[in-house]
Amino acid sequence: MILGQFVSVGVIALVIIFQPEIRKFLLVLGNNAVKGNIPFFNGRFFRIMKAPLEESPMVAQLHSSMLRMAKERVGALIVLAEDLNFPGLEDSGILINAEVTKQLIVSIFNKESPLHDGAMVIYNMKIYKASCILPVSDNLTLPPHAGLRHRAGLGLSEVSNAHVFIVSEERGTIAHAYRGNLNMQLEEDQVLQYLRTAIKGEEKLSKNTVTHTPEL
Repeated sequence: MILGQFVSVGVIALVIIFQPEIRKFLLVLGNNAVKGNIPFFNGRFFRIMKAPLEESPMVAQLHSSMLRMAKERVGALIVLAEDLNFPGLEDSGILINAEVTKQLIVSIFNKESPLHDGAMVIYNMKIYKASCILPVSDNLTLPPHAGLRHRAGLGLSEVSNAHVFIVSEERGTIAHAYRGNLNMQLEEDQVLQYLRTAIKGEEKLSKNTVTHTPEL
C-alpha cells in the first residue's frame, strides 16, 4: 500500500518535472499523425479524424449557419445557383458580392435586417445577392405546413437546376429543393450531404467561368 502511494506520487512528480518534454513529444506525435507519417493513423481512424479538416470552408459556413438559424427559429431561403438566367435571380434583390461566412448569413436573415425577406443567392462561390423574389410553386401536393419560403424554394427548383435550402421559422427544420423535389425535415448529416453536392457544382463553375460582373 505504501509502495503504491509512492508510485502514484512519483508519476505525478515526473509529469510535473518533465512537462515541457512531454508537451514537445505530443506536438511531434500530433504533427506526424496529421501528415500521415504514422501507419496507425493512415487507416480508418486517421480518415475519420482527418475528414472535418478536409471539409470545404464554404460547406462548413453554410452548414453551421443553417443549423444555428434552425435552432433559433430564424427563417431563411438560400439558393446555390450555377446559372442566373432564371426568374428572381438576376432581376431582383440587392447586390452583396461578398465572401460566404456564417456571420454574414446569420446577419442577413436576422429578423431586424431589411434584407431578411426573400432569398439569398450564392453564385460563383460568393454571396451574390440577398432579398431576391423567387417564383412560387403551385404544387397542390405540398403539406399544409409548407409556407411561402418552401413554395418559393420549390418554385425556383422547378424552373432551374439550382439547389435551394429552406430554414423554417415556424418549425425550426431545414428543407432542400432540387429539380422540382422537396425534401423536408432533414437531419444534420443529410443537410451536409446536399451541401457537398451543391458546392461541387459551384466549385466546377468557379474554375470554368470568368467572374461575373453585374451591371450596377
